[in-house]
Amino acid sequence: MFTFPVDMVRTLKDLSAEVVAEHIVEGKWISKSFELSSNLGDLIWKKISHPSLVLNRDLVLELVKKCNVTDVRGISTLSISDLKAVFGLEGIRRLELNTLIEPEEFIMKKPPPHWKGDVISTVAVLKSLLSPESQLTLKELEINSQMFWTCWRWMSAITPNLTSLELARCKIENHHFRDLCETFPHLEKLNISETDVTNLEPIKRLQHLEFLNINGLVIQKEEEIMSVF
Repeated sequence: MFTFPVDMVRTLKDLSAEVVAEHIVEGKWISKSFELSSNLGDLIWKKISHPSLVLNRDLVLELVKKCNVTDVRGISTLSISDLKAVFGLEGIRRLELNTLIEPEEFIMKKPPPHWKGDVISTVAVLKSLLSPESQLTLKELEINSQMFWTCWRWMSAITPNLTSLELARCKIENHHFRDLCETFPHLEKLNISETDVTNLEPIKRLQHLEFLNINGLVIQKEEEIMSVF
């Protein structure tokens, strides 16, 4: 019996999402009064939120609402007020933070020691942008900018149910990493690649961890790496 390779097996949902995404990118989107399921909406959004695509602001807002998007990523062209309109939606499950336009209200007046330039408080951003329900439903957070500073102990009060953190190339040192592991012991996925973490000992607290990316770290002791596995 012939079996199709995995990359050749595509679902009807995936094919439908691709057609809709192509129409949106090509400017053939016609506004209708309808809403999609979050699964299909997230799939469409994933296909059109590529960094190389610059979408019209009004179109972005309309799409996020009508596609019932819960996986919010790739938005870097919206103002703070627009972001509040987007992230204020209920049931956000995944969120990607990158460069903010007009970030003045979130810039810390007293930045942490040794930090140069403007520093944005991640906690302040999430507290402002996420609705109370989305603070609880948010499971996956990705931060793509070194401008963000996070106090993980404060973070747990805003997003207590996080199970996945993507923090590649963020400014994270050993004491930040220790606080992170103590505050979110139920993490299942963690990416701290290309950060300043050199001590992996705190990772022992993450008993539910299934995925770990430590690419590019300079570890102090080789046995620390072996103890992780």
